[in-house]
Amino acid sequence: IDNGFSDDMLKIDLSKCDKLSDSIKGKIDNSFQKILKLLNFNQESYNILRQWYVDGRILYNIVIDPKQQNKGIQKLIYVDPLFISIQKEKDLNNNTKKYSYLLL
Repeated sequence: IDNGFSDDMLKIDLSKCDKLSDSIKGKIDNSFQKILKLLNFNQESYNILRQWYVDGRILYNIVIDPKQQNKGIQKLIYVDPLFISIQKEKDLNNNTKKYSYLLL
């Protein structure tokens, strides 16, 4: 993933999103950079992608301060797949299935 040319390994390209204003594009880019920083992606990218490749998915617990919700996401905590159980529910009326993840 490391291209060796810039500090940012991963960037979001919003140039083809013509319907979004520049201020919205800036907010999306700022949020994306914040998530990368919380994941420590520049140093942990190999481990994150390897874990995703092995497990097929990655789950994080998102921590938000309920008293200061306007500050947004404060922390991302990796959830080990050994502590996850998939719960399947079937709605008899609509004949649909719902899946949810439970932490053990």
